[in-house]
Amino acid sequence: MKLGVSFSACTNMLLGVLSGKLKMSSSIPRIAGIFRVKHLELPADPFILDFTDAVAVMRALSERGYKLSLHLPYMYIDIASLNEAIRRSSVRTIVEIMRVAEPYIETYVLHPYGSFGKTLGRLAVPRDVRVRVEEKILEASRRSISEIIVETGLPPHRIAIENVEAENYEKFWEALTEMGLKICVDVGHLALFNHDPVAVVERWQSSIAEFHIHDVRKTDGSLTDHREVGTGLIDWRPMVRLLTGLSAPAYIEVRDALAALKSLKYLRQLTRRTQP
Repeated sequence: MKLGVSFSACTNMLLGVLSGKLKMSSSIPRIAGIFRVKHLELPADPFILDFTDAVAVMRALSERGYKLSLHLPYMYIDIASLNEAIRRSSVRTIVEIMRVAEPYIETYVLHPYGSFGKTLGRLAVPRDVRVRVEEKILEASRRSISEIIVETGLPPHRIAIENVEAENYEKFWEALTEMGLKICVDVGHLALFNHDPVAVVERWQSSIAEFHIHDVRKTDGSLTDHREVGTGLIDWRPMVRLLTGLSAPAYIEVRDALAALKSLKYLRQLTRRTQP
């Protein structure tokens, strides 16, 4: 299993960079070595604030031999916005970041829609109304991705569409993989809806570029994700057996470095126990 670490959910680091108190070029390379992995995923949300620092961190990690993935912005943009001004601005932001990120990045992870798309499935509206709105969101997402591909000149398979915190992910995967895109399977997000990750991976195996790995816990009656692997509701044994035979990297995506270290230790031990 190709284990890696994603910094995309490291809340303290992200907010530290966004506040101006931290620099990615000093904080990420400083702690990357403790994980003993070859694959790292960087968060692109802070890139727009300081492209010089973004290039510095990618160059430093590449020179150390790391293989890099980039989680494209998701905090403040929406490529599927039904507001055309927001959609176009989101496309421009992503294109600018991808141009800066070449040639350091192997895979770009992209959310197919923003907060409204995630909320839609939880709204008490008739099913036919929800489906019609979903179709509009999907069309906006498809249009934006086409523009991103044209404007960057990158091949579609370099972009991986993640299943976000909503149940309609396969509808978007089906439409967007037809454009040549790959997918990022977020195991924790699947668990939020009690979907069997092994069945999903087996069904989509040929399209998978990478995985996001984190656990889900029940807290005060609700499920919370991006928790330390092995401390929540997911049975990791069948997932580890499956991942061991796949070439796509699996990125630990938890809230801080200590949780990432504990997650890596748990998965490495479990891998040894599940080997024949």
